[in-house]
Amino acid sequence: MSVMRILILVVAGGAALLAAMLVRNMSTSSSPTPIQMVEQEEAEPAIPLQQVLIAATDLPLGHRIAPEDTQWQPWPEEYLSETYFTEELNPEATTEIAGAVVRQPMFAGEPILAPKIVMPGDRSFMAAVLGEGMRAIAVEISVETAAGGFILPNDRVDVILSYA
Repeated sequence: MSVMRILILVVAGGAALLAAMLVRNMSTSSSPTPIQMVEQEEAEPAIPLQQVLIAATDLPLGHRIAPEDTQWQPWPEEYLSETYFTEELNPEATTEIAGAVVRQPMFAGEPILAPKIVMPGDRSFMAAVLGEGMRAIAVEISVETAAGGFILPNDRVDVILSYA
């Protein structure tokens, strides 16, 4: 009886040893060696990138863009559009578009597109600046009828015009 127990223990030990060797071989063969990893890295082609100006935060409709609202980000050259601001063509774009008004909302990480903003001095600038329910009109003033320096640029005022 004791010989039978010893035989069972030897067979069980051999099976455990065989299982441990199989598990060890499976785990080392699936992960690449450092030499294989270097060869794989060298084989992958490099994607040409360009720096594109993107929105650093969400920019809602009517928002006046400040330099800190934008940042440069690498972008694949094959996906570039002529409406993107690239660092190669517009290196000073962050300061050039400062003061522009957002015509269409942009999300953080989205490239800033020229058609989505209105630059100061553009024909449609006033329409982009005015909020819903607001209206802009031109009123002729003179030195005598002016506000005497109390109204500054970007102040919001109510204007009442009456004809006599």
